[in-house]
Amino acid sequence: MSNRNGRKPSIKQAIKQAKPSEATVAVCLRGDLVQKLHELEQTRIDILGTAAMDSMLGPPDTSEVDAEIEKVKEEQRAHTFDFRLRELDYRRWDKLETSHPPRDGHNERVNPDTFFPALIRASVVEPRLDNEDWADLLGVRRTHPGDCRFDTETDNEHCTCRDAVLSKSQFGMLTDTAVALNGRKDAAVPFSAIASILRQVSTSG
Repeated sequence: MSNRNGRKPSIKQAIKQAKPSEATVAVCLRGDLVQKLHELEQTRIDILGTAAMDSMLGPPDTSEVDAEIEKVKEEQRAHTFDFRLRELDYRRWDKLETSHPPRDGHNERVNPDTFFPALIRASVVEPRLDNEDWADLLGVRRTHPGDCRFDTETDNEHCTCRDAVLSKSQFGMLTDTAVALNGRKDAAVPFSAIASILRQVSTSG
């Protein structure tokens, strides 16, 4: 690393100028639009395919479906937000890890059900989200009398748990990014704790 004069800074300067790694994940909060876009694109393919099989039909007219596709894409863009994640320092990581101990009877370093949502929340620096926003994005599991509808898929008036806005793939992208930021393969010193967590979580019962 060099300064503007092309000289390597002193260790004191380098420490003062140090910055954590960051990465951005684009998240569309309207998953229904993804399916709608897929259906419209399939309709366009069908129109082109029909015209290709019967030359008597003349040039295919996809103008109407093209307009609908562009409309949906524009709506998708309006509901897509960049989530900027930043790597944690070693103290925050250690605190996060000890705050989510492994479950009884499981061969794991941490409880993945609680650790990874907490890792995402700790890593995201933008957009700025309050507790209610996070509850909506990640969902809420609460202790209550009777069965939880997430476990039994039955109605229970006492169950106040909430579905997560994030899909499995979106949650996975944010988790993967947070893990990568804290243990990149190209880092000078591998973050062995990350690899250990993933190995143990993947083999847990």
